Amino acid sequence: MPSMAAVRQRPVHILVSPTCRRGFHEEVRIHQTHHPRIPAGLLLEVSDDLLCCGPELTFLQMAGETSLIGASVLGFELCGAYAHFSQMISGFYDRPALTSKVRISEALAKLPGARGIKRAKEAFALVLDGSRSPMETVLAGALSFPTCLGGCAFEQPHLNYEVILDQVATGVAGVSRCYLDLAWPAQKRALEYDGAAWHADVRADRRRREALAHMGWTVNVIDLGDISSIDSLAGTVRLIQDCIPRESDEPIDLGNLKDLLGRLLKATRFGLGANAALFGVPVEKGLINVHL
Repeated sequence: MPSMAAVRQRPVHILVSPTCRRGFHEEVRIHQTHHPRIPAGLLLEVSDDLLCCGPELTFLQMAGETSLIGASVLGFELCGAYAHFSQMISGFYDRPALTSKVRISEALAKLPGARGIKRAKEAFALVLDGSRSPMETVLAGALSFPTCLGGCAFEQPHLNYEVILDQVATGVAGVSRCYLDLAWPAQKRALEYDGAAWHADVRADRRRREALAHMGWTVNVIDLGDISSIDSLAGTVRLIQDCIPRESDEPIDLGNLKDLLGRLLKATRFGLGANAALFGVPVEKGLINVHL
């Protein structure tokens, strides 16, 4: 068995072929795959004698081990540009996306009948590319998840949508393009999460939003206090309800929405993200951009 010196969490979960004996060890859990061969690209080579699940296979494997909300949040993180620290309640750091919805879709199509495939497909339908923070994931989930899960069932937004500014708007903002946290381009409506990590320069934010208004965009701002208060969040929902299409005719139930928010916050902030499953190693100060 390969060395487990770098593995912090116990038990270690190992995936083996159908012909391998499962055995038993108190620090190891062995799972047999029903597929004689794992499709190319789904396993990553760590060393000559050790392979690990790539992000797409990780999504499938963990979907069978957690709730639908937890699996979807994991998908947002894998397809997003952030990751959690396993030992911090709300800390996260920037990194490139590990995968995308296209790549996960292709992987799931190659593994029909795999354990957890039904849950993985259900969670996959909820996932969006491009999230840059846990709170963007929470807000996108609350607004776009179906009413049966407590969500508002709005049409799925684009996350961190790029808007190319014209000459006048560029002069106002001082940049030639802007990125909107949650955007519905057809309606030119957007929501911005005002977190300390991204919106510390109040003047620059004001000029940027003036430039977007010149381009015909309406941008509403939401912060942690708004998400923490169901009444405040309901006010934001009412602001966009008449212009953003919904996937359901059912009314939005604020009690169910509050419950969903709690589940999303728990999944994004208390250990169900990718870092708790995959990383958990020390990182040198200054090596990565950390947000608390």
